[in-house]
Amino acid sequence: MQARHKQRGVVLLVVMLLILVAGSFVLLKALNVAANRQADDPDATTYRALKQAKQALIGYAVNTPALTPTGLGPGRLPCPDLNGDGAAAGTCSLGGANTTTGRFPYREIMSDRIVDGAGEPLWYALDEAYRYHLANVVINSDTPNVLVVDAQTDIVAVIIAPGAAVGTQDRGGTPTITDFLEGDNATTDDAVFTLADPDIPFNDTLVTVTRAELMAAVERRVLAEATNALNAYYTRYGGYPWASPFENPGTSDFRPNPGTTAGHLPLHVDTPGVDDYFAAPFALSWNVPADGVLSPGSAPQDACVRSNQCNDDDTGINHDFAGTTVTFATGACTWTNAETFTCGGIETVTLSVDGGTLARTYAVDMDIPGVNPVVTGPSATLVRRRALSLANEELPLDSRVTLTVYDKLNGTARGPARSLTLAPGDAVVSFSVTDVPFYLGDDNTEIATSTSSPASLPRWFTANNWHHHVYYAFAPDEAVDGTGCIAGTNCLTVNWDRTGTLTDQTIDKARGVALIAGFDLNAARPTATLADYFEGENATPDTTYVRAAVSATANDQLRILDPNE
Repeated sequence: MQARHKQRGVVLLVVMLLILVAGSFVLLKALNVAANRQADDPDATTYRALKQAKQALIGYAVNTPALTPTGLGPGRLPCPDLNGDGAAAGTCSLGGANTTTGRFPYREIMSDRIVDGAGEPLWYALDEAYRYHLANVVINSDTPNVLVVDAQTDIVAVIIAPGAAVGTQDRGGTPTITDFLEGDNATTDDAVFTLADPDIPFNDTLVTVTRAELMAAVERRVLAEATNALNAYYTRYGGYPWASPFENPGTSDFRPNPGTTAGHLPLHVDTPGVDDYFAAPFALSWNVPADGVLSPGSAPQDACVRSNQCNDDDTGINHDFAGTTVTFATGACTWTNAETFTCGGIETVTLSVDGGTLARTYAVDMDIPGVNPVVTGPSATLVRRRALSLANEELPLDSRVTLTVYDKLNGTARGPARSLTLAPGDAVVSFSVTDVPFYLGDDNTEIATSTSSPASLPRWFTANNWHHHVYYAFAPDEAVDGTGCIAGTNCLTVNWDRTGTLTDQTIDKARGVALIAGFDLNAARPTATLADYFEGENATPDTTYVRAAVSATANDQLRILDPNE
């Protein structure tokens, strides 16, 4: 009896397995049929192709500095492929011989050849203001665009699937753009495109890249660069750099103000549109007893041209200048990198001498590259500074120095100005430049030493005026002379508005924050009004900020500063 029950159990198990296998086969077959139908669906293939191309194009724009040899900065788009080889044309312009409409340049963006559901390669057009090959053209969140798709204007690129030939199109031989695209899409002398045209045979399928989509991705890249520089600075000095007070970025000198904990990044940009010139007081001392070219003259004496610390025993002077350091209070420097000192200035020192009152004017024009600077960190009252010091050595390769001294005794010139010109290889007993302000570096060539800037931004950052769009703040106790903020007490607060079903968060332990402004929602920039750059709580200069998803009415992006990231 027990054996008979066992047999029945075995039979039942076998039947169940057969049912399960049969059901799995039916399910698998149904899934395969559905997959095959999707694979065979030309519309689905077209949509996937357009999506793939759009993602690749935005990725290219975000990484433009790495992908192009000139490193012009992110946000740039490639010219189209104009001969069918997948490579981008070297240049292009709206309505020009090399037009801004052509095949999608899949090789330039490092993609495989992308085709639509009809097996046709994709087409593409870009707004000419965003062309990557344009030198000295600023591209940032506020760069205007002219592309239009029907009534939609906020567009920087369109990608078009041409589909199968329609109407009188003939793609044999040497076809033209009208054999692939229809209506407004087939013209190259304007920036107008369309999704449909009921008056003609039409089967183009378009996907657009809006300025908002492109810049939201690019701004994340830019904000990451700023955040990394600020965090590196904190790691090196134990605090964040003093900020430049927020004002109209079109006229700001971006000079930091000790004690300012919120505002612009402190950078070496002084004159709007000139990215590497900045006002810089500095002190200079030199002693070159033999080398160099000395201009003729007798007053001041040779010794007082060759050294600022001299004993001028000329009749009527008899003054010992020992211990004198010339401070150029209104000097100026040009930024190249931390290892180059390109500075100039004029300073007059008035002294009481045996013969009355001596006004001695010093002028310097120098360019000394390739030195290892001495860096002094910031303090409660001073910004970070750098200096060079040469002692019993030769001027470095490619150096250039001209020192000029001119005297007036009791208001009367003692003679023509005298100058000392130094060249590479000239021996100096001493030559020092001190107290040159050292803000956030903006170059890619700094030497990786402990004395170089640990907070370097790429040159494209300021060249494209991204510093006009970035704002940062830190808790006062996170300054170099601070003790560190305490969570829930004196740190910054970030209210994180999360999307979907995710729970909103309040973060009350932020050392600092960095924000980047999206495109100008108020059409008012540049202004000195923070609300023309940021929205909601971020437009109020206090200790509370908001992090939220980018939308049509609020496009700030925020990152919390944390040197441990």
